[in-house]
Amino acid sequence: KAQFFCYAHNPGTSLTRIMALLADILVALVAVAVPLTVYYGMFGNIAGGKMEYSNWFSWHPIFMALAFPGMMTLGRWSYMVDASWSKLEKGTRRKAHAVAMGLAVLFAAVGYLCVFKAHLPKGQFFGYDFQLSAWKPWSRVAHVWAGYLVLTLSFAQAAMGAVKMIHLQSGEKILRFHGTLGKIIVLLSAVAVLLAIYLWSWSPAMKAILGVLTILGAGFCMQSSTPGPAGEEKPLHGDA
Repeated sequence: KAQFFCYAHNPGTSLTRIMALLADILVALVAVAVPLTVYYGMFGNIAGGKMEYSNWFSWHPIFMALAFPGMMTLGRWSYMVDASWSKLEKGTRRKAHAVAMGLAVLFAAVGYLCVFKAHLPKGQFFGYDFQLSAWKPWSRVAHVWAGYLVLTLSFAQAAMGAVKMIHLQSGEKILRFHGTLGKIIVLLSAVAVLLAIYLWSWSPAMKAILGVLTILGAGFCMQSSTPGPAGEEKPLHGDA
């Protein structure tokens, strides 16, 4: 497996280019498959589905799937797309990364709005039922608090990313932990998603499919990109 992903960083022969292309396609498929599968899981004629489109909560997992296993995976992989076939300059990759991560944060905000609207009449927040004065089961509480942590870190990461982009234009190197924090956010989001999969009343097969896809997406994001000649901190105006 490790050798497979190494192909994405060592352009040269036709075989390595083919493997790099396959790796990029696989990442894109996983990023798209998770939100589509969640959509089917919420509205399809299956166990755990048949939700109403007018139900605020129905859209919460869909937007969260778009945000984290979806756009965040693509945003991270924008730095990993193989140059031997894509010919993407560092500046283009950086801009694609910013757009994907910006959309991820936007989708996450909408996803939170959906669950907020759903739980407001019930008085349920932070895993606590304020009407009954009782905590929800541990798995739900863990999911909720993991979600709040991910949201907080994501908003902070987006703000730092914007500041980093501004300083990169003049070649100033700041916030060098940005990439590491991004990986931490991805891992925490995967934990939150896996807890949600465990909580929902889908069939074991459906849960297994979503669980594997979520873990794959997180695994892709943990790959380390190999700096090219441009270097990650090269000024944007210096890119072709």
